[in-house]
Amino acid sequence: MYYLSIAYGAFIRSDFAPGQSVVINGATGNLGTASVLFALSLGASKVYAVGRNVDILQSISKLNPKRIKSIPLPDQETDYETTFTSTIGEAD
Repeated sequence: MYYLSIAYGAFIRSDFAPGQSVVINGATGNLGTASVLFALSLGASKVYAVGRNVDILQSISKLNPKRIKSIPLPDQETDYETTFTSTIGEAD
């Protein structure tokens, strides 16, 4: 339950506004999934859900495929930058 208040607090502190896009790193965990749900409920135009568990990322994406883009992390940390720059582009 406290995951929801932590996620909400992060959006409040960041001055998030409807229509913005957001990157949620660790979207497959409890806090990350709560953050994805809050981003949707607060009117995010695009949510980039980043995580390691491909099955959970697919489930999250099915909530709203037009607004959620799942981005599985590569096995090698050295490939993170390429993954982010080629799939995310810009986010608020």
